[in-house]
Amino acid sequence: MPKRFLLFAGVAAFAVVAVACGGGSQKTGGGSSTVSVELKEFSIVPGVSNAQAGKVTFTVKNAGSIEHEFVVLKTDLAPGSIPVVGGKANEEATGVSNVGEIAEFGAGKTVTKAFELAAGKYVFVCNIPGHYSGGMRTAFEVK
Repeated sequence: MPKRFLLFAGVAAFAVVAVACGGGSQKTGGGSSTVSVELKEFSIVPGVSNAQAGKVTFTVKNAGSIEHEFVVLKTDLAPGSIPVVGGKANEEATGVSNVGEIAEFGAGKTVTKAFELAAGKYVFVCNIPGHYSGGMRTAFEVK
């Protein structure tokens, strides 16, 4: 009985350490990684603040109560400094390049999409009118 208890305790301890060290990004080899992102009113929260250049797969959960979208912009501008036109971040502003996006999706849904990202600075936004200005933006770096 004591050996079985020690084995169980050891397995449980290993599981706790593995989960605690997991983070929000997982390297999957070959220059690719997976980043989890949570959207809600009104924030974008990636599991990590950076990733390696190459294929980056985003698993984006809409934890809010309304539709959101996930737009990846390559820019050296600070997250709140992108010019606003028509209640949206101007994706065509000088120094801003739209890398890709996950179109609007409903509350409670999770969508996964991969993007090929070069080294540099990025800003993630929800660009539904009013959402960017409401705080749905965050910085991200690719190394």
